Amino acid sequence: MSELCLGTVQFGMDYGINNTSGKPSEQEVFEILDLAVAHGIKVFDTAAAYGNAEELLGKYRKARQLEEENFKVVSKLRPETLENATDVQGRLADEIYGSLERLKMQRLFGYLLHKAEYIYDRKAVAALDRMKQDGLIEHIGISIYHIREGEAAVESGIIDFVQMPYNIFDQRGDTTGFLKKAKSKGITMFTRSAFLQGLFMMDYDNIPDCLENAKRYLYEFDNLLKEFQIDKVSALLNYPAQNPYIDYVAVGVDHAKQLQEHMEKFGEQLPSEFLQSIQQRFGNVEEEIILPNLWKTK
Repeated sequence: MSELCLGTVQFGMDYGINNTSGKPSEQEVFEILDLAVAHGIKVFDTAAAYGNAEELLGKYRKARQLEEENFKVVSKLRPETLENATDVQGRLADEIYGSLERLKMQRLFGYLLHKAEYIYDRKAVAALDRMKQDGLIEHIGISIYHIREGEAAVESGIIDFVQMPYNIFDQRGDTTGFLKKAKSKGITMFTRSAFLQGLFMMDYDNIPDCLENAKRYLYEFDNLLKEFQIDKVSALLNYPAQNPYIDYVAVGVDHAKQLQEHMEKFGEQLPSEFLQSIQQRFGNVEEEIILPNLWKTK
């Protein structure tokens, strides 16, 4: 089974198509983090682009006096940071030091290229590797939407972490063979979007017109859950968790009660027949549904 990683985008900005409550308060964030730490979650996914999420994590770790080895943070380079940069090394160093200052840490467990296309920029990749050699980062990586950037990361030979979307509707990591290939090269795989930014949990009446075509898949998924008598949250969490090529499943929450439910259900075994049905029925869902950056909800 994979490990659960706590995503923090909700801490710093309004996030998710099904989010009606907005950002949690600082007190609520601390309650979520207290619960996560108490139940053994040690890896936290964040980014400089996630509003004040880094500051909140730093404030929390300092307040609770947690050692860095027990509170491992993966952050990301702010998108567009290196556009037209004449000093790529200096610009990257400034960004990393900024994240470290906000997180109140000496070293990051991981640091990812948030703009996947930077993987093709040799100067950017070399600069990232230099930061690792200097000891500011333990592992370097990339956050991707498309398999092609993941393939480039694998071929680079120096990337340690790859984070990618993966869920019941988005099986590209399996159908392309990418997950298996990445693991064969020793890369640690993180997945996100287990709930597809909340789409799986929406009432059908609230689904926007641009995702009308998603309803037929959602109906079919709900029917499968009834057929196998499986809880929806358990299915969504444990579908990626049972994949042998995935190391961490990153999941964000809006409040502590939601995290408690996730932790209680994470690790439940899904029947092999159910997994096979999922793979057969949802192995080729359109990108307009599985990629939120293509949604036109406004």
